[in-house]
Amino acid sequence: MFNFIRVWLLAKVFSRKERVVVLQKALLVSCIVLSLTCFFSKMLVDSYYLENRPRQVRPAEGRVHPKFIKVSYGATVYLTKRENLLSDLLIPSFVAIFVIGYILNARWKHFEPYKESR
Repeated sequence: MFNFIRVWLLAKVFSRKERVVVLQKALLVSCIVLSLTCFFSKMLVDSYYLENRPRQVRPAEGRVHPKFIKVSYGATVYLTKRENLLSDLLIPSFVAIFVIGYILNARWKHFEPYKESR
């Protein structure tokens, strides 16, 4: 019930154009937050793997994928297929989401350096 009232009030207070601008800005901020989350998650996941994953192959556990972790001093650890996929996809996700946000901001011109002067 509360959400319905909040949405109704927002619909009455803002014009259609203002609502679109608010949604666009929310999407841009979400892209920034999500891309930074991917970046810092990569650092944390690699640190975790460096401390908690074996340095030798363990086929019984499925840890047969070598991964050189560069965090701190660097070492080769052996991961499962899913762990390796997670580690490999975080940086490309960071870059893709950041580029999407940058392109959308270039199109909508809400934040610097594209912000329109009034």
